[in-house]
Amino acid sequence: QKNYLEILSPLDKSIFKINNDIPIENQNISLELKTNINYDYLKWFLNWKIINDNKINLKELTKNNEIKIELYRNNTLILSQTSSIQLSK
Repeated sequence: QKNYLEILSPLDKSIFKINNDIPIENQNISLELKTNINYDYLKWFLNWKIINDNKINLKELTKNNEIKIELYRNNTLILSQTSSIQLSK
């Protein structure tokens, strides 16, 4: 079976919009993945900056954004995946 890594959330090319009726601190995107690879730890990135949580708040987004996940085993990068998301005004 081929190794795979997929970002389930946010989906590639997703577009998000801030809802002014909801406090911005409550407007988050969950980070979810699917893989068949055994790994020791993972790292999520938003626009090349590490994310220290399993979610991204919409206030952290710019118009165009890159989400990246990296899987590590024995302190070595074994696989990565990226997706692009947008913030609409």
